Amino acid sequence: MRRNSVKLAALAGLALLGGAVGVNCSNGSNSKNGGDVKLAVVLPGGVHIDTISYKVQNSANATIAGPGSFSVTDPNATISLDIVVPVTPTGDAGDDVVLTATDSLGNSCTGTSARFPVVAGTNPSVAMTLACGSATSPNPTGNIGVTAMVVEGDHCPNITSGVVAPDQTSVGATANVAATAADADVGETLTYAWAPAANFATPTSAATTYTCLAAGTQTFTLVVTDSHAPTSCSTTATFTIICVGTTTTGTGGTGTGGTGTGGVSTGGTAGTGLAGSTGTGGVSTGGTAGTGVAGSTGTGGVSTGGTTGTGGSASIGNDTVACRTCELQGVTAGDCFNTSPTGQGTSVANFGCEGLPAASVASCQTLLYCLQGQACKTSIASADASFSEAALLNDSPLPCLCGTAFVTDSTGTAHDKCVTATTGFNGPCAAAYAAAANGGSVTGNFTNNQIAEGVAVNLFTCDIDHPCTSTATCAVGTGP
Repeated sequence: MRRNSVKLAALAGLALLGGAVGVNCSNGSNSKNGGDVKLAVVLPGGVHIDTISYKVQNSANATIAGPGSFSVTDPNATISLDIVVPVTPTGDAGDDVVLTATDSLGNSCTGTSARFPVVAGTNPSVAMTLACGSATSPNPTGNIGVTAMVVEGDHCPNITSGVVAPDQTSVGATANVAATAADADVGETLTYAWAPAANFATPTSAATTYTCLAAGTQTFTLVVTDSHAPTSCSTTATFTIICVGTTTTGTGGTGTGGTGTGGVSTGGTAGTGLAGSTGTGGVSTGGTAGTGVAGSTGTGGVSTGGTTGTGGSASIGNDTVACRTCELQGVTAGDCFNTSPTGQGTSVANFGCEGLPAASVASCQTLLYCLQGQACKTSIASADASFSEAALLNDSPLPCLCGTAFVTDSTGTAHDKCVTATTGFNGPCAAAYAAAANGGSVTGNFTNNQIAEGVAVNLFTCDIDHPCTSTATCAVGTGP
């Protein structure tokens, strides 16, 4: 039988505690005598669940998979299940899924899906709500795809249920796996074998744990064998789990700027001291690059009978007062949007990166300098045609994140693959993007003006569209 995957997603907006659960499906492979239900639940922002319980019931409300529960405290774990269930008998009302949990606000969360038949070749519409507290929201619908093949007169073992929980977690973390099986032949015993054995704590137990040893979508199998003599019979089920790779955070070095020196004048006006150049941030592999430190203010020149020179101003890189003034005027003219956090941007002093909390200013400026640099401009100019940069006046810095990591082929465009990816970026500003996202989704916060990443992205687009680059006020240097 082929695998039938069902994704259930609970989404809510504003302050709603409850969420509608949508369903959609895709096909893979599984055992030859069962159906498969795959669940995934996404909660509203700021709300989380550490443990979720589940069960699948038939039309007589008898539990045919579960009950069970599992932890999703690992940062990469999703609230998701991969469940094998029996084919629904002809004329039967079908099965339903029941989820229960308690969210981080202390609300009790419950949900029961509409009944659905597990019948070969059908894609019934299923609606489900996972309600937390008393709030409600509209219930979108989707499809559950179930494909099955019934083997007549089969006395081989029948795998009646199989669960992987969760079916996404980190490399090095574990997931619970369990299966039940039955045999029509009286007196026979069943043995279990999970493979590859190296991933399982006890590969010959019906219930054990699977450890992610490598990143990516991993496939493993369960073989159930009876003790029939003289020849035994086996049944195989195939499962998948997504193992998310982890990264090591390094510490960047700190660059130091030079010191400007004023000129010396005899009988005239002393020369003016110049500020030192901004230092270059250290380079860190897998971590966050250090931030360059502006050089010391220049020393005024000495004059005999003239006027003492004035010390130079400290440099703040490409986020100069002139640049911010240009961008602020663009907001006034209606050319630029969301270039400051909400409630900020009322003056040059709190405009753009300077409107963020102090801890976020440096990562915002580092990303902005990179986007203004030559390496980013080269990436934009040479981006895959699917990014439509020429048509968009080269004002989107997305290629500076994606680089050449994604290509257009039969599976989709480079642009669409990039905006839905979570890892694999190799653009010249990828490290600066990750630091500015502050642990959040890079593509999910691309224009979010409440964090450093979104402010820097929106400022760069403003530079092109206003355009502040025409006067070179926001386009100096080569960038990191």
